[in-house]
Amino acid sequence: MVDKISFHKVMIDTSPLIYYIEKHKQYFPVVKSIFTKIDNLEISSITSTITLIEVLVHPERESNFELKKQYLDILLNNANLEIIPLDVSVARKAASIRAIYDLKMPDAIQLATGINNKCDAFLTNDYALKKVKEIKVITINDLVDKAHR
Repeated sequence: MVDKISFHKVMIDTSPLIYYIEKHKQYFPVVKSIFTKIDNLEISSITSTITLIEVLVHPERESNFELKKQYLDILLNNANLEIIPLDVSVARKAASIRAIYDLKMPDAIQLATGINNKCDAFLTNDYALKKVKEIKVITINDLVDKAHR
C-alpha cells in the first residue's frame, strides 16, 4: 500500500488534507500513513495557498472554530508541510496547464505549484487530473485499491 510509495516530494491537493483532518471513514488509513511519512521526514511535502482557501470554506460557513483551528495548525504550524504562495511563475505555468488540459483555475494552480517545485507526485482524489503529463498524479482511490489487492 503506502509503504511502496516511490516519491520523495509530494504536492498535496485539498482532498487528502480534508480526509486526514476530518478522519474520512474510507480514506483516513491511507492518508494517515502518508502524513506519518511526512511527519517522519520520509516524504517532503508542499501545498499551495489554494488549499488553505479551500479547506477553510466549510469551517467558516459552519462557524466550526475547532475544525478551522485544526486546518490552520496543520497548514501553518507544520515544519514538514510547506505552503507555497501563488507567484508569477506558478501563474504562468497554471495558465499553460489550463490551456492544454482545459482545467479549472484552482486545479491548474495546484498542479503548477507541484510542477514548479519539482514534486515527484501530485496527491489528489480527482481522477480527471490524471490526464496531466507534467507530474505523476496519484489518487487516494489508487492507493486504497492497491491496499485491497
